[in-house]
Amino acid sequence: MKKEYINQFEAATHTKMSPKLLEWFTKNSPKHNESRKLQYTLEDEDGVFYYDKKHLEDYNNYLSTSWPIPPKATRPSIPSGIKKEIKRESGGKCAICGFGEGEYAHIDPVSKSKNNHPHNLIYLCPNCHSRYDKKNKNSYSFSEMREIKNDILRTQVIQWISYSRLYSSVVSLANYLNSIEQSKKTNVSVYQELEKQIIKKIKKAVKEDSNMDSVEEIRFRNADKYDALRSDIKSVIKNDKKVVHNIIKLSNDYIESSGEACCPLCSGTGLHNNWECPICRGVGTVDEEVLDEIDLREYEQAECPLCKGKGEHNNWECPICRGVGTVDEGALDEIDLREYEQAECPLCKGKGEHNNWECPICRGVGTVDEGALYEIDLREYEQAECPLCKGKGEHNNWECPICRGVGTVDGEALDEIDLRDYEQAECPLCKGKREHNNRECPICRGVGTVDKGAIQEIDLSEYE
Repeated sequence: MKKEYINQFEAATHTKMSPKLLEWFTKNSPKHNESRKLQYTLEDEDGVFYYDKKHLEDYNNYLSTSWPIPPKATRPSIPSGIKKEIKRESGGKCAICGFGEGEYAHIDPVSKSKNNHPHNLIYLCPNCHSRYDKKNKNSYSFSEMREIKNDILRTQVIQWISYSRLYSSVVSLANYLNSIEQSKKTNVSVYQELEKQIIKKIKKAVKEDSNMDSVEEIRFRNADKYDALRSDIKSVIKNDKKVVHNIIKLSNDYIESSGEACCPLCSGTGLHNNWECPICRGVGTVDEEVLDEIDLREYEQAECPLCKGKGEHNNWECPICRGVGTVDEGALDEIDLREYEQAECPLCKGKGEHNNWECPICRGVGTVDEGALYEIDLREYEQAECPLCKGKGEHNNWECPICRGVGTVDGEALDEIDLRDYEQAECPLCKGKREHNNRECPICRGVGTVDKGAIQEIDLSEYE
C-alpha cells in the first residue's frame, strides 16, 4: 500500500488533536509502562512535522483503547501533554461555569472506559465535575456533554483548516463565528472561549499579507473588496465594541456585494462532516455565477454503514463517519468494510476482560477489527508471576492489590511495580500479636504486620 504523508495541520484536522499534542506524542509515551510513541516522517526547514496517515490513524486507535492502571492507583493517570491540551481548549476555565480552577473530567466514566483519549476529557471545576459524575438533575447529560465537547473539537478543526490559507479564510471564520453564536448553549461558558479563539484567528487573518498563492487560489474573489473587508474587521477588533456582531455583519454585507455566495454545502463555515468542505475547500464561499451548477446530490447524507448511525464503533468514535453517524451518499460505494469485520480478540479470547479488568485491546467488546489483527503485539501482555503475592493471588489475607487476585501480571509491567509500600511493619494495633480483645486483629486481619505504605492511613481512634 502506498504511503500517504500529511503535514501536522492536516494531521490535526484528521485526528482532531492539536499539532502541539501530536508533537508531544512523538517524544513521550502517554500510557503507563508502555513505550509506544507517535512516529513522524520528517521535520521540514520550517519545523513542520509530517506523518504517515495510516500510522497516525493506528496511533489514534491505540489511544482509544483501555489505558493501563498503575500499581496502587484506581484509574489510569492522565499525562501532562493531554492535560495541557484539555485545559487550553477551554481557556483554562471550567467549560460549564467558567470558574478558573478545574479538573480533567471523563465524559465516558473512567470506571467504565479506562480511557484517557483527549476526546474523552473535558475541563470542569470540582462542582460541575461532581454534578456530572453523580448525574445531578441540574447537570448536563452524557449526550449533552458529548455535544459540548464536539463543538470544542469542531472549533479547533476550523482553526487548523484555515492555517494553510489564512489570508483567504476571513469569511469562513466569520461564518463559523456566526454558527457558534446561533447554536451556543445557554449558561455554558466555553462558547465564549470558542468565540475568543475564532476572533483571535480572524485578527491574525486580517493582518496576513496576501501572496500569489492566495490570489490564484480564489480567482472569483474581488481583491479590492476583500481587502476592504479585512480593513473594516481590523478596525472593529481594534475598537473592541460588539466585536462578534460587527464581524458577522461586515462579512454578510461583503458576501451580498462581492459576487460571492455562501457555500451551499457547509453554509459558509468551510467544514463538512468534520472535514474541510469539498465544495469551497474551506474558504466558505463560491462564485455566485456557478452556484446553480453545484450538484449536492452526492453529498446527501446516508446512514454510516459501519456504525449504523450511532457514531461509535467498538466503544469508540466510528472511523468511517468520524462520529457524525452519516456519510455522503456519493462515497458509499467507496467504503470498504472488510477490514472492520470482527474477529475474536486475541488477548481476552472474546471475554472482554484481562486480569480482572476491561481488556485493553478490545475495550471490553470481545472482538477487534480484522484489519487491525496484524498490528496487535501481545508480547507485553505475556504473564509473569506476581512479585508481591508470588502467584497466590492474596496478600495479607486480602486480594493481592498488584495482580487483583489473578496471581500473574503483564510481563512488561514488572519493571514499573514498586513493592516498597508493601514492605511489612508491625501492626500498630495488636503490636504483632495478631489479636485484639481476644479476636483476630481487624487491622492486620491476624497477620501481625501491615504494609508500610498504609500505616499513615490507619486510624486507631475508634479502637481506644
